[in-house]
Amino acid sequence: MTTKTNRRMRGAGVAAATAALALLLAGCAGAMPAATTTTAAPATDSTGAASTSPTPAAASAPTVRVPASCDELQPVPAGFTPVETPPTGDSPADYAAARAGVLQCAYTDAANVTLTFSVTPEVSDEDYSATADGVDFGPLPAAPTIGPDAREECPLSYRADLCQFIDLENGYGITATAYSGDQDTALPADVVDGFAAAVPQLVAAVTALGAPEPLWHPSGADIPGAVGCENLISDARLNEILGTTQASAFKTDDGEYARFPFRVSKQVGSEWCLWGSETDAGAGASVLPGGASYLPAAMAASERYEWQPAPDYPGEAYLATEDGSAQSTVNIAIENAWVQVSGPGEVLPALVDEVLGNVGAVGG
Repeated sequence: MTTKTNRRMRGAGVAAATAALALLLAGCAGAMPAATTTTAAPATDSTGAASTSPTPAAASAPTVRVPASCDELQPVPAGFTPVETPPTGDSPADYAAARAGVLQCAYTDAANVTLTFSVTPEVSDEDYSATADGVDFGPLPAAPTIGPDAREECPLSYRADLCQFIDLENGYGITATAYSGDQDTALPADVVDGFAAAVPQLVAAVTALGAPEPLWHPSGADIPGAVGCENLISDARLNEILGTTQASAFKTDDGEYARFPFRVSKQVGSEWCLWGSETDAGAGASVLPGGASYLPAAMAASERYEWQPAPDYPGEAYLATEDGSAQSTVNIAIENAWVQVSGPGEVLPALVDEVLGNVGAVGG
């Protein structure tokens, strides 16, 4: 199989708010919330005759859980245009924020300034600290006039092209960022002023929100997934399958490698890990319960892999091998989940069986 060449740039993990506010979500930004659909449900009027009243239809895919739209939390800034930013990426973990119902909003202007903001439901104090004290937001100074947990700097002391904000209000995690589009280009003064004005407005709007919508679950099978690399596959079992002795996890969807803030992947049982050593062969695995619906579009948009049906694997499976690599990767839609496993081709089936069993998928 051949590897696609990079034909277009992937979305930067930068976003911002405007006149102004924004959000930086490394890796991808999610889609705008869809309108609620309704169906007619039988009812009776005062005479006992049948009547109809609209009731929400059961969603067939994950939906935004924040009970407000982007415009309701912040009007579109003057001179900016909303940008549709659906989740993208080759890994199931790239879709965890969308799966968890995070509201993500993005805007851009003619000068390539990017503004976005995001609101994540059901964020605990521990989840907030994991991000606020981390590598991306930890250096930000406190902003007690906005909120007791808020941190903000605009622009950053070491980057005139970037503003950042983070806060926890009412159980919702908020991040915002403004980005000029070029590290050598400082943000315009009106954007900096707008960011400072808009962030408190956003915080007030989020503080007034009601409870989030329930987390979506698929109809039928719904696997638990995994939290922690050892729950995808243990080091001992991995080395046994690979015929190695020292392979261990060196990257996981947490800390500096976290794709999204506030450990949102843990809400939906999503995990992503890479294993290897200086001398031993490596492997990788990722899972997203309830994420099978994202797989077709992800494969179609992939710039890294050419996917081919793989009927020898469980579920609905697709296999790809990068040019010049002994490693193969298999995508599997099974039990309404998306599971991905990579490793040396000769032992990939054994790795898949182990991972599927550990994440609760039938056939593992």
